[in-house]
Amino acid sequence: MTEGICTLPPISGGGCDEWDYSCDGGGDCAASAGPGSPDGTTVQGCDDGGGDGGDYDGGGGSGGGGGSGGTKGPLCPDYGCEDPAPDPCFTGDPKLDDPDVYSGFQALWTGSNYDPNIPQDQRRERAGWLVQDASGYRLVEIMDATFHPCGVDIREAPPAGAVGVVHTHPWKIGEVVTTCASGPVLYTGTPSEDDKATLRRFGLSTGYILDASGIGQFTGSGGETALRKGRCGY
Repeated sequence: MTEGICTLPPISGGGCDEWDYSCDGGGDCAASAGPGSPDGTTVQGCDDGGGDGGDYDGGGGSGGGGGSGGTKGPLCPDYGCEDPAPDPCFTGDPKLDDPDVYSGFQALWTGSNYDPNIPQDQRRERAGWLVQDASGYRLVEIMDATFHPCGVDIREAPPAGAVGVVHTHPWKIGEVVTTCASGPVLYTGTPSEDDKATLRRFGLSTGYILDASGIGQFTGSGGETALRKGRCGY
């Protein structure tokens, strides 16, 4: 997000500022967290001054006196804010550190449905091709595949320029995995034999794992490299 693009008007105790069209010039301004505002900040809404104020969308507030109270109109007008940028990657690996790559990590991770509080069989590995072209690297999500909690059956061929593959492990290091064919096993963040075989099958040299603990790198020859970085981009 561009710094300053979502600077908000100050909260005032009198009538609402002109930008807040929802109050028609009346009511008191109140603060509440809401969609469209930067994380950790507040946005303005209007209370009509009656009753206990009711509940605001996305937050709470109170009115000042008797009557029915409550808000008028939408609490959070559209600020025209850009979507927050993903956390940048500074791994020292140009493939991962390219914004066109790590900006795609969130889609893969969201598709994995990782949540330690849901049944493990509801999680899914997701994957994408790492592609190099004249502008750098980019991530192309793999769509023609069957996604399992403990693997991905890829049916599509790598696109032109593919130099690696990124896939998710919807687990946290130290978590006991109970849904895979091998039975209960402690997840260590390392690639499986199938992961390595996938690289060899497509003639790719490098693979990356996104899990709940961070990012790991491996090769098709069987060795996991020293790269084990914290989470970025997801």
